[in-house]
Amino acid sequence: MHNRGFLHRDIKSDNFLIGTGENINRVYAIDFGLSKRYIHPHTGEHISMKKHKGLIGTARFASLNAHLGLE
Repeated sequence: MHNRGFLHRDIKSDNFLIGTGENINRVYAIDFGLSKRYIHPHTGEHISMKKHKGLIGTARFASLNAHLGLE
């Protein structure tokens, strides 16, 4: 995801699945509803951080910066 310029923004144990059978060694990330671009698709530059934003994601798993209103 990061290689394609996106952040998940809702990392928590509920959003990971473990494969079965031949895929037992794979971990899958799910629920991309809160994901957002952080790299501009045309320029390749980092998109500016925004301040004074509301909390995104689950408060229990959110970063300190998210609790401080930084996107």
